[in-house]
Amino acid sequence: MYTETSDQAVEAEGTMASNLHRLTALWVAKCRKEGLHADGACLYLKVAPRYAPKPKQGKPRKLTGVTKSWVFRYGQRGKHVMGLGRYPDVSLKRAREKATQCRMLRDSGVDPLSHKR
Repeated sequence: MYTETSDQAVEAEGTMASNLHRLTALWVAKCRKEGLHADGACLYLKVAPRYAPKPKQGKPRKLTGVTKSWVFRYGQRGKHVMGLGRYPDVSLKRAREKATQCRMLRDSGVDPLSHKR
């Protein structure tokens, strides 16, 4: 049977803690890569292409630039997705605070999305 020494346990804790707060405010501001970017603990930055308003005929035009928003994914395999707000209206610090509140609700057995409504 394998047992960890205290040094290994501290190292493992450091690794686990490093999975939280992966994003920085500067990186979020400069990010242009489309997709979901994990900050840790179910908080993600969603980066999507920006589109012009839909015309009456034809396809919507893709504009230059991206839109960014914060999402909280929870449930099995992130099945439930809850929007926390658009960046820069909601800063990284505020998104982390909102995600913490959502985790506390989820851990107490309350669905954060139904509680929001």
